[in-house]
Amino acid sequence: MKRRKTLSSNTSTCLKMIFKSAVQPVKALSNIRISLLLYIFVSFQFVGTTAAQNVPPSLTVVEGYVLDALKGDTIPFANIGVVGTSIGKTADENGYFKFSYTEPKNELQISAIGYKTIFKTIKIDESQKLNIQLENTTTELQTIVIQKQRYRNRNNPAVELINNVIAHKSKNRLENHDFYQYKQYEKLELDLANVGEGFKNSKLLTNVKFFFDDVDTTKAKGKALIPTYLREKSSTIFYRKNPSSHKEYVEGLKTANLGSLFDEDGMSEYLHHLYIKADIYDNEILIFKKPFLSPLSPLSPNFYRFYIMDTVVVSGKKCINLAFFPRSKADLTFEGNLYIAADSSYAICKAKMTVPKYININFLNQLQITQQFIQLRDSTWTLAQDDVMIDFGLGDREKGFGLWGKKTTLMNDFVFNNPQKANIYAGDQIVIEAQDAAEKTTNFWQKNRLEPLSKTEQHIYRKADKLMETADYQNFLGFKYLWATGYWKQGNVEFGSLGSVFSRNGIEGTRLALGGRTTYDFSHHWRIEGYGAYGFKDKKWKYNTALTYQFNDERFNNRPQSALKLWYYNDVEVPGQNFENRSADNILTSIRRGVFDKMYYKRTLGIRYTNENKSGVTYQLGFQTRQLTPAGSLSFQRENSLDSRLVTVSSLRTHEAFLNLRYAPNEEFFQGQTYRKRIVNKYPVFRLNYAYGKNLDALGEFSSYHNLSASVFKRFFAAPIGHTDIMLEGGRTFAKGVSYPSLHVFNANQTLSYEQFDYNQMNYLEFISDKYVSLNVEHAFDGFVLNKIPLIKKLKWREFLTFKAVYGGLDAVNNPTTNPSVFRFPTDKQGRSLTYDFAPNKPYMEVGFGIGNIFKMIRIDVTRRLNYLENPHTSKWRVQGQLLFDF
Repeated sequence: MKRRKTLSSNTSTCLKMIFKSAVQPVKALSNIRISLLLYIFVSFQFVGTTAAQNVPPSLTVVEGYVLDALKGDTIPFANIGVVGTSIGKTADENGYFKFSYTEPKNELQISAIGYKTIFKTIKIDESQKLNIQLENTTTELQTIVIQKQRYRNRNNPAVELINNVIAHKSKNRLENHDFYQYKQYEKLELDLANVGEGFKNSKLLTNVKFFFDDVDTTKAKGKALIPTYLREKSSTIFYRKNPSSHKEYVEGLKTANLGSLFDEDGMSEYLHHLYIKADIYDNEILIFKKPFLSPLSPLSPNFYRFYIMDTVVVSGKKCINLAFFPRSKADLTFEGNLYIAADSSYAICKAKMTVPKYININFLNQLQITQQFIQLRDSTWTLAQDDVMIDFGLGDREKGFGLWGKKTTLMNDFVFNNPQKANIYAGDQIVIEAQDAAEKTTNFWQKNRLEPLSKTEQHIYRKADKLMETADYQNFLGFKYLWATGYWKQGNVEFGSLGSVFSRNGIEGTRLALGGRTTYDFSHHWRIEGYGAYGFKDKKWKYNTALTYQFNDERFNNRPQSALKLWYYNDVEVPGQNFENRSADNILTSIRRGVFDKMYYKRTLGIRYTNENKSGVTYQLGFQTRQLTPAGSLSFQRENSLDSRLVTVSSLRTHEAFLNLRYAPNEEFFQGQTYRKRIVNKYPVFRLNYAYGKNLDALGEFSSYHNLSASVFKRFFAAPIGHTDIMLEGGRTFAKGVSYPSLHVFNANQTLSYEQFDYNQMNYLEFISDKYVSLNVEHAFDGFVLNKIPLIKKLKWREFLTFKAVYGGLDAVNNPTTNPSVFRFPTDKQGRSLTYDFAPNKPYMEVGFGIGNIFKMIRIDVTRRLNYLENPHTSKWRVQGQLLFDF
């Protein structure tokens, strides 16, 4: 009999997190989506060594196997419970079980289909290993196959049952009604788990020891929890089938204020993403942005094994207990029990699902979803209570320090087919929050709490208010903010960013930079920001300054924005490079392959108005004037229109008016006080940009252009094999002879850092077009393949496949080979051209394979360039890395 071993990884995991905390500022600290977990992990990273001191002394741990008394075979999926409590465990497919509890009970009840139920006395307050033997009954249950033999779908009553449930899904969903509405109460709690005595008694925390007074040992067995954060929400939900509309009107919202530790808006968005509402009837359920295959997906019989266990009564209804387990431990699937109404409705009465502990998700100890359904008077079954529990941790699953959270959602007062006024369903905004939602009185919450707060939960609000008044805590918030954003906050001003202080490039050599910005505390409407930089090779100062006026009273970067921005920019730039998703001057972009000596000095004066609404529509309207001066070996050369002499132009000036449109329905953000990071979901993002510009070079040559581009980005979830990101883009420049700085220069990447939306094998300035179409595809398997390979699967690596292609062209009037009055393309030192138009019917293409989650923070990509290998300074293969943290 093979027994599993548990390896302690406390020390190595902590070292990895310490390394992550040191490296993160270098990356410009832009990976905001992990901040909630890491803020607390890094802040308390050494508590694991003392965490064991907080484990309740009266802990009973039971583990072992359930065996057939006659044959000696293990009995899968046996039920082991503590008599007189609701504590228990279902054995796994190998008959193994393990659980712990603190109640003073010493009797176990063990049962399994086809075996006699027995009771066994154990020792309390101790750890013990048991081999429990059950006797086979004389009665064979013909409808249940639970023997250890090859599992088959064919002629399997459990599979027939789940297929009937799947076939009746649409009839059992609330969306089967034309209209419905109900009241909803949500309570979300986050606790610190197993904080060591050594940390709590630290002199640094002398003035905040009260925060650790309330310790709860009842919510999570074997863990000492310190309630830290609480959020309550009271809403009314409205649904209309046709035209489709789903609205949540938030009447009350109450949150424990912990300052910028969590950034209240950011906390809400992050936890909304983290504790996503799982619809058991969906084909896939998103957990940590990963698509888990639902047991009610039509594909589930191919990825799950189903077993009929017994019949039980749930909510007064006779139900069939159907257990389900993954066929492969590597797949993103659940395990648990479905309780199915034993009638022709095949409705779900109750669901209990967990994520297997061996699943490829970092730092996850446990995730459990429990959903309770009720049958209304019209026979409709509807979800009445949804509980989601998540346990994160470092080191030992039972004793290590971590985070424990639970979200409870309760629903009542269901009303069907009672349509409301049209304005209730109007607009694209899904969640509408009342202006006074955060100001509700105690009487409101007493009436609208569908579940009372416990004493420890009540104390969270008071502890948070007291904590905000202590100087030690405020100092801690300052260090946390520096680590998370790269900015050092002093009063109403922030200095940074750390990631851009030092960098190198071929034009400036070593570059030092420092900037700053005012905060929301400085002004609710005005914001001043800028930076200064100096290159020791070109001996030039660069700087940027901007002034923003926010028309509404929202924080900067909060949605919806309505702001006017005026800026002046004076710096160096790689022609055509778009640094929207990364910093242009951080240390990781300082090391580049190949030739990198062509940039220009860019001076820009611009003004822009931005307006966005909560329906996802954003528009920007603005004007900017630019002056480009070649730097390094780059030069602007063209023929003189009067005598055809080759002349060198010292600079190019451009005046441009622009309009940018963006539509991102149901978009979500991780929102901080001065930043926001988009949470990628299943909804597309559309962009449409237009610009009209006029060029005037230093010799008086004049030209004008119209620039139009459009793109769409969409993530497709494909449980259990991961997800696919697709970006489709196209553009057209209409001009009668315009030089290449005003055309489309494709985003190449010569750094050592891999970038998803760049061409990682293309050289800077290699391709230029006035019309183009591009396709960028990346599929993340989330370990679907690697986690099935022996030995490799223990590493929990994750694989990626990428494909990128772009095809374009140049009109004769914009091509220097046919129109010598426009700027010639750049050349290398040997006079060979470095910039090209595309050959007929020959798009540029590259493919790649990546392995991520190496040491839980590194991704390595190998890229293969498929064509245009005859161009100078190119190669077939390239290896790049990326710091990428993900759950």
